[in-house]
Amino acid sequence: FVSSLAPDDRLALVTIPPPGPAVDFTTNHAQVLDALSRIIGMDDPLPARFNISSYEALTFEDRANPVVIQRLLYRVCGDTDATALSNCDRDVEQEAMTLATHVRQLTSESVSGFAALLKNLRDVEGAKSLIVLSQGLMLEGAHSEATALAVLAAEARVNVNVLLYDAPAGSASQARI
Repeated sequence: FVSSLAPDDRLALVTIPPPGPAVDFTTNHAQVLDALSRIIGMDDPLPARFNISSYEALTFEDRANPVVIQRLLYRVCGDTDATALSNCDRDVEQEAMTLATHVRQLTSESVSGFAALLKNLRDVEGAKSLIVLSQGLMLEGAHSEATALAVLAAEARVNVNVLLYDAPAGSASQARI
């Protein structure tokens, strides 16, 4: 993509969350390509006993969907009685709460980074394009952070494009899927 741009097109590179390579606006496309090649993704998995998805953890924490919670407990613990919490149920609940807190913290850091970037882009003249390379961001609800980011993007005249990387179905380096 970068190689296909006109020589006088200005580019910048920001990694969110930091630290990571960064390049201020420049027409030196080779500098941006070099910085892109030095980005190392971060994976900060929590130690886990159970295979709980981020969605399940957030749902469990909010008690938003009893069916999802019951299916999780049945899948992990084999429990069919939602009224009596077994020791396994309590362990699943604790892990879900820890995972939900972790997901919300990562989301908050990323949303803050995007908000700061979009506020700074208001000072750049003209329409802009922002290309986000991501493995996903857990934004919740209709009045969530996504709405605030959309408003900031509109104010800065930024067209946002997201390239979402596929998550591997499994990895030999992990003990679970």
